[in-house]
Amino acid sequence: MIKTAKHVPTTYITPSHYDIGGSLLCVNYNDYMRSTTEKLMIDANLYGLCAYGDGATLMRCPLANILFSGLFNVLLYHSLFIFCSDNFNYYYKK
Repeated sequence: MIKTAKHVPTTYITPSHYDIGGSLLCVNYNDYMRSTTEKLMIDANLYGLCAYGDGATLMRCPLANILFSGLFNVLLYHSLFIFCSDNFNYYYKK
């Protein structure tokens, strides 16, 4: 990384922590979800998918975590968090 850093132009500005935690994180997440969904849906119409999950509470708010895997990609998972309570906004008022 240090060897390639000397080839960066002097006008390069490193992203701030707001950019990394905001827009860049959203782009990375959307790209990951798109590629994961494409890999997961290979032969899903023929063999189906496996869904498994668990439940948890986060600050007294019930959550469900559902994972999906396919026949040819058992280690690949597509995570889906579901907020199970209508009172979620009640607990996070500012």
